[in-house]
Amino acid sequence: TLAGTASGQKIDARIASPELVVARDQAKGELTANLKSDDIQANFKLAGLEGSAKALVISQLSGDVAMKNMKAALNGSVRADLEKQTADADLNAKLDESNIKAKLGLAKFSPPAYRFDVVIDQLNVDKYFPPEQPATQQAAAPAKPEAAQKTEKAETPIDFSALKGLDADGQLQIGSFQARGLKLANLKAKVKAANGRLDVSPHSADLYEGSLSGALGVQAQGNRVTLKETLTNVSVGPLLREFAQKDILEGRGNVALDVTASGARVGQMKKAPARSGKPTMIVADTLKGKGVKFMEEGQNAWHGSDGGELTGSIRLLDVDPHA
Repeated sequence: TLAGTASGQKIDARIASPELVVARDQAKGELTANLKSDDIQANFKLAGLEGSAKALVISQLSGDVAMKNMKAALNGSVRADLEKQTADADLNAKLDESNIKAKLGLAKFSPPAYRFDVVIDQLNVDKYFPPEQPATQQAAAPAKPEAAQKTEKAETPIDFSALKGLDADGQLQIGSFQARGLKLANLKAKVKAANGRLDVSPHSADLYEGSLSGALGVQAQGNRVTLKETLTNVSVGPLLREFAQKDILEGRGNVALDVTASGARVGQMKKAPARSGKPTMIVADTLKGKGVKFMEEGQNAWHGSDGGELTGSIRLLDVDPHA
């Protein structure tokens, strides 16, 4: 039993084991652990320990965690062969409304080689983002000049060095997914990390009555990012309203991207020659209630912007023929 305070919070931790034996020729027993503080309460139980110090089996692994804005629980089993340096876990978990099935593994301990196969029925990560400041609080704080904000963002460092030495291979499936208002369904992704490079390829999803598919690559050497993405027959109005909070466009759009960028800072990523490639089709810069002529002429022209790199086509469902 351990009781005390940390960062002004009371903490009570308890570990109990009526019998726990891990010997050369035998392994048995169980262990329970409990943690309680002002912000978190967690319980953990390990039971059904079998095997030996060379090869362990934990047939019953369970736990639950409760925090102010989150509840999680898991149960499953773990196997480890210490001589072969391999391990695998078969887990079922629940994170608030999300049900998760995961097969996790280590193909070797040192350096670690991670393997995974994760299936989630639904996941809304917006629930875990901190709430935005009320308008009154935002107004009270002096706003930085727009130029200063752009400079600060451009100087944000980018560092993919964590990929060096990372060895991971697996796949992820999510039935329904929401992040920053963007809603996807049937999300599937293959993930592989090796030799300082991360590839999320292929990946696909259903997106606003259309589909998304592509490949993403991130490389530590040179901080290099490559993206090939295709959006097909996407309903643009709902996408913009939910993701960008803008109600300016109706119709369906196709987008094909093939982009490469590199740099140590955000600003460098956005500048040539660090960036190459362009969209071959894009829906952009048009307004609800305006006709095609409005889109193609004057300062509102949608094609030929950004140095003439954007090309494409668009069909509006809400067209004013007099525009």
